[in-house]
Amino acid sequence: MSAMDSLPADAQVFYHIDTKEFLERVISESGEDFIDYEGGKVNFESEAFKKLLEITKKYAGYSLNGQGGFHDDEDAFKNGMLAWYMSYLHSLRDYARYLDQYGDSIVFSGFPGNHSMTANVDVSIGISANSYCQKESWDFIRYLLENSGAKKAASGIPLSKAEFNRRNAALITESKEQQKNWEPDPNNPGKHPLKLTEDMAESMVSLVESVNAVNKNDPSVMLILLEEVPAYLLDQRSMDDVCKNIQNRATILVQERG
Repeated sequence: MSAMDSLPADAQVFYHIDTKEFLERVISESGEDFIDYEGGKVNFESEAFKKLLEITKKYAGYSLNGQGGFHDDEDAFKNGMLAWYMSYLHSLRDYARYLDQYGDSIVFSGFPGNHSMTANVDVSIGISANSYCQKESWDFIRYLLENSGAKKAASGIPLSKAEFNRRNAALITESKEQQKNWEPDPNNPGKHPLKLTEDMAESMVSLVESVNAVNKNDPSVMLILLEEVPAYLLDQRSMDDVCKNIQNRATILVQERG
């Protein structure tokens, strides 16, 4: 929080994010820091969760709407009026675009309190414990994870590192061709083709490999938080009391699921 507090007076930490959205993102992107489904335990009395409540109370709900003529959060971020900007990386092209715009000054990180950036999973596949075709099901999943299956998958970052490297190499080749054949536009002299390099690809692979949390939504737990947290935000109850209530209610909920 010290870094957030040191921002200039006319700058903000977040943009157009209310308390509800902030809490939803924090919990869904926190991995198993607060909810251990397998062990049937929750951790809402931890110092980490209390720190997140402090951040929520102090910074969530701020808006730059109408200040400085900025159109959106990216516009405010570009102009140094925003410290944290939510972004998504679907390919090496996205990663290169941010580096092209901000250079080495940009830092990719997870939501406040998280260990890393978070993976948003588009498709999840499971095998029923009662299935008569478990071996064949595993064969199908392996096919999807290998190059032959991954090549046919939708856009995004594949689980297969070999396929990820193949896609990056193809994008780099395409970028080099664009650089080679580029003709400047006299009506838009500042426009230039996006440059993708092997170093960028290596850096992005390392970034992806550092991700250790998957986005998980739990509407029932969120409902408990949205019922309990406002009492702390409005100074009606202490943080410890609110966290204790959340801990007790969420524990019962998770354990009842078996």
